[in-house]
Amino acid sequence: MSLEEAQAYTKDAFIRGVAWIIDHRCAGSKSRFNELIGQRQADYRWRSEAKLPSLEAVLKICHVFGVRVEWLLSGRGDPQRAEETKEELKALIVQYKELAAHYKELWKKSNGKI
Repeated sequence: MSLEEAQAYTKDAFIRGVAWIIDHRCAGSKSRFNELIGQRQADYRWRSEAKLPSLEAVLKICHVFGVRVEWLLSGRGDPQRAEETKEELKALIVQYKELAAHYKELWKKSNGKI
């Protein structure tokens, strides 16, 4: 993954994606969002904690709300779910795992101040 690609896949893009989903798919209701994904206060945790959500959570959000994985992680393209091929999903998962590991390392180096 290039540096440019890594920068595109940020927590900020994910948070913006979740906010869009809450506004457009949950009529602005954070509690409805949390209920549909089966996690308590997930939107708050992801905004307040300096860590990326689990890959399982990302995939569940995409499935439940019908949005594309790449859009949720990067903000690029159309949120509407088009059929992503298995190869595209595998590549996105590898990139996400690499980014999560990189983010965790930055977190450690900054003593939790990123």
